[in-house]
Amino acid sequence: PYPVEFGTKPASTYDVNGNRMGGGNVQIEKIAGGGVRMTVINELDSVSRHTLVAELGPTENGAFLQLLREEGKTTNQQGELIGVKTLDHRNGQLECQGGDNLKKSLVVPLPEDDRTILVPGNLLLRPLVHGEEQFINFQFATCSGIAGRHFINVRGELAKPPAGKFDTDQNIAKVDIQVNLGRILNRLVVPLLPRVSFWFDANTTQWLGHRSPTYKNGPTVITVRNETTADALLKGSSIHPATPPVSLEPAYQ
Repeated sequence: PYPVEFGTKPASTYDVNGNRMGGGNVQIEKIAGGGVRMTVINELDSVSRHTLVAELGPTENGAFLQLLREEGKTTNQQGELIGVKTLDHRNGQLECQGGDNLKKSLVVPLPEDDRTILVPGNLLLRPLVHGEEQFINFQFATCSGIAGRHFINVRGELAKPPAGKFDTDQNIAKVDIQVNLGRILNRLVVPLLPRVSFWFDANTTQWLGHRSPTYKNGPTVITVRNETTADALLKGSSIHPATPPVSLEPAYQ
């Protein structure tokens, strides 16, 4: 579906324990041809900057959006490239630069049944928050590969909040992403993987935050809209007053 809100949402980046690591933002904008571009920026204490971009275009009937191109890029404090991952759905390929492939790209064809996504989880997972679906099945793309696979089957499922954890006035809906590598690898490998989750305001379905890894060997971080904090989401409490937005300049012009 099309987004219900546009503009730049100031955000902050936290570690998985709720300690603030830096600034960031989430931007949703209209682009030519009736499309939408979504950009997520994480700053890690001026050490690195991680940017996710998704470009979506209208379907044939114009009623919905479909993913056309996605990119995840990480640079260091000096602006030098650490890694970049590009998903081109129109040409059906995943391209990776970084690590051993920093000078020469690794190109992997997308699966024939392409259900691959880097971002944007807030549109993809909205049917769960609305209660229209119990599960959402899709795929993650990984450059380094997990158990020899570049495309990992995953499932989004609405988490059941612990009794008494959430305020009735401002419910927070949490969606957990479950990785499926098969019966044996689910026991051996999956517990070692970073946890991925999304949080929404259950009343308005607005995005509040998400937890995800940044890049290969990079930290797992929590990106949080500035109306709340990572600590509030992790503990299931209600929305907190907005924290002052953090400037992304001048380090990354």
